[in-house]
Amino acid sequence: EIVKDLTTIPHKTPIIKIALYHTVSSEQFIYPSVKKFEETFLLKISGKNWLDISNPTSNKGTAIQFLQKEMNITPEQTMVFGDYLNDLEMLEAAYYSYAMKNAHENVKKTARFITESNTNLGVEKIIQQVIKAKAS
Repeated sequence: EIVKDLTTIPHKTPIIKIALYHTVSSEQFIYPSVKKFEETFLLKISGKNWLDISNPTSNKGTAIQFLQKEMNITPEQTMVFGDYLNDLEMLEAAYYSYAMKNAHENVKKTARFITESNTNLGVEKIIQQVIKAKAS
């Protein structure tokens, strides 16, 4: 739901995530204004124009770890793909962690491997390689 004025939300309404948008750069223009909330909330730059604010214990990494536990699989049996800063914890939770070629530099440093960009079908190419390797 798009909310133009946060003061109009009823006090007890649970909020899962707040996504803030800037037409030029979320990292440059939004983050400096909200970084004072980092001790209370999880702040993640999730794209060139987006910054997400959420519960500090909720991120893609904890979601992957939950799935690993539920499915009884290890990080070595897990493959993930990421391109922006909201993917860092997820990349750390899986052995087969791939950054897209067009990913944020910190994502490339965190991932174990790099694949083609989204527009060049990087995810699809890696999955096809895995399927071919399993078939042979």
